[in-house]
Amino acid sequence: MGTDQFAKLGRKDKGARQSYIGAAYQTLTDPIVVIKEGDDDIYIKSFISEDGISTFISVEKDKENGRFIVTNYKRRRKEVEKKIKKADSIVYLKDNRGSPARMDKEGVPRAESFHTP
Repeated sequence: MGTDQFAKLGRKDKGARQSYIGAAYQTLTDPIVVIKEGDDDIYIKSFISEDGISTFISVEKDKENGRFIVTNYKRRRKEVEKKIKKADSIVYLKDNRGSPARMDKEGVPRAESFHTP
């Protein structure tokens, strides 16, 4: 994460966002999908919560001395669906069997790779 990222989680919402650290870790280590927007890699993972399904996003950017996670946040499913549709490309897509999704020769995920809860 960026040098200020953990401190930023502590400042927002009187520290309530520090509870996101577990979701951020799981999103970065076991994402469902990674998309490309410009030079940014967007890691996405959904979780089941008391409110239903929560989707968590972590954004990795190029900085002068490497790549860093610069933001972590929750988003509603519809917002994430739009973000994926507008993405420059899908870098990684986990299939419903827990392994990377099969892609056709144009790099498009095959239909059998998708899983709708």
